Amino acid sequence: MRINKVLICFIGILIITFSISQTSAAENTDIFNNILVQTNAITTEIGINADYEISTGGIEESKNWLKSLNLYDEKTIDKTRTSNNYGYLDLLKTASDVNVKKQITQSKNNTITLENCITINKDKVYCREFQKGNIYGYIESRENGNGSKISIFMRELLPKENVNDIEAKVKNAIGKKAIDINIYKYLKAKTSIKSAKLIQNRTTEYLKDIGTENISTVNINEGYSTVAYTKKFMKISDNGKYEDFNYAVLNQSDQNYIILGTPIIDISY
Repeated sequence: MRINKVLICFIGILIITFSISQTSAAENTDIFNNILVQTNAITTEIGINADYEISTGGIEESKNWLKSLNLYDEKTIDKTRTSNNYGYLDLLKTASDVNVKKQITQSKNNTITLENCITINKDKVYCREFQKGNIYGYIESRENGNGSKISIFMRELLPKENVNDIEAKVKNAIGKKAIDINIYKYLKAKTSIKSAKLIQNRTTEYLKDIGTENISTVNINEGYSTVAYTKKFMKISDNGKYEDFNYAVLNQSDQNYIILGTPIIDISY
């Protein structure tokens, strides 16, 4: 009889532990979606920034990464550039600044084109920009003494998948020998709520409800930018305080948006 009681108690502890684990995993997965629900928001773009070190050839790694995601254009020739004066300002603009109408037209006509452009291939630096339908970005390799550092930026406008799915694809395409992998993700959504303050308050209250710490907000033009420590994502330290989540509420062309990022929003806004 005593054995049965001990066994029942042990099973109960296992069930409770499993339930807590599952709840924590669900919160980690759904925190973005829960904020979208709280703010009546619809996703307009998602994106990933990643960087890592690899001991093998950077150019080959870049090409293999693109091939893994069906983003490699075989027709593109690796032409050598004569200047390092290049930038990615156009790529780093948010969806309200790019030709979204053109992207919608392409999707409706089912004419998804794949294009690559070699931005630079000189002095141990190789960069290849890519675009396929609503997906575009770049992958860059910089050789160093021990191998290469790879940097990736990928964005999808009017996404068909959620940001967690894109993050998983980007990570799975990275070479097996990669080390020091850092991945930042973000989501931008438009909301039907007219008051930026109400959007801010709803988001902050939700974060407090799930036990978030170190919530700090500053005012930006017609909006807010907030950092916080949810204990759900990869953390960084700022002035001795941990943070792993960043969100911004802003108004663009009389439309309110919310941008969510981990551990920070790594694009301009």
